[in-house]
Amino acid sequence: MSSFWSTIIGAVVGGILAIVGGFLGAWWQTRRADDIARRIRREERREQALFAFSGKVTEVRNRLASINTMAETSPLTVQYNAASQALAELISPWLTSWAAVIYDRPIRDSIDALVSRTRALLPAGQAMPYPESEPAARAAHFARDLKELHGLTEKLWEEVYMATLRLGGLRDR
Repeated sequence: MSSFWSTIIGAVVGGILAIVGGFLGAWWQTRRADDIARRIRREERREQALFAFSGKVTEVRNRLASINTMAETSPLTVQYNAASQALAELISPWLTSWAAVIYDRPIRDSIDALVSRTRALLPAGQAMPYPESEPAARAAHFARDLKELHGLTEKLWEEVYMATLRLGGLRDR
């Protein structure tokens, strides 16, 4: 084989390798850009959901505090229903949309504890499920349960607050 053909073959192989390398480089760069864009969109959805969730948690926390104050003096079925409604307004959107995009473990643990205790203490669609015959005992039982749920809501609020602070810190960088 003459040096002419070896030069031609070398040039053709080099050209093919350059073309393949260019395609691979362009593919890798596009894929990396798509991954970064997808991650940014996911973080933006998380941030929007976290701020909306934060607002709802704050609202429910304040409502439960008010209901808790009233229940300590004279618990009524109206307060039971109001507490049940407030917690349902927090739990329902969490289960249907926010849980899919807010993946912070402390928030998930707190909301899971709140959901579990809410279902146990304030079952949906039931009247006040306190079997004591004496109204004072029923009132004390309800006030104790409500205080527990308010405490869990307070812990959830703290976790959400810390997560939103971390978002603010990341945005400033």
